[in-house]
Amino acid sequence: MISFKCGACGVALKVTDDKAGKNGKSYLDEDAGRINVAAKVVRFGSVATNESALFERETSGAWLITPFPRGKKFELVIDRGSFGLSGKKLIVNALGSANENMGAAVWKASADGKSFTVSVSGGAGIAHYRVKSR
Repeated sequence: MISFKCGACGVALKVTDDKAGKNGKSYLDEDAGRINVAAKVVRFGSVATNESALFERETSGAWLITPFPRGKKFELVIDRGSFGLSGKKLIVNALGSANENMGAAVWKASADGKSFTVSVSGGAGIAHYRVKSR
């Protein structure tokens, strides 16, 4: 088990490895410099991912999501209700480093409509994603 505390919100998180990875190697490898070396999707409350992202609430009510590491493909599964995205229409746009609109991002709603998955493309020039609902 690895424990850490979020510097932004002060919430203490504990990550446990319930199954060993291939060849008995743990998914949680502190020596490798990464917590999730096998890129296993891990749920952190209302978000599940196999990488990391910064979520910032904009004054308009939209969410600005900055994926880390940039340039790598991965997915973010986001609970709509927890992020105030319960409107009928969900809008997800890819943005450049100066927040310029680069077009619609690829996303998919869950079968029950309670969450959605953003496919972080790692495409050239994409630095952020803006998510809002109407």
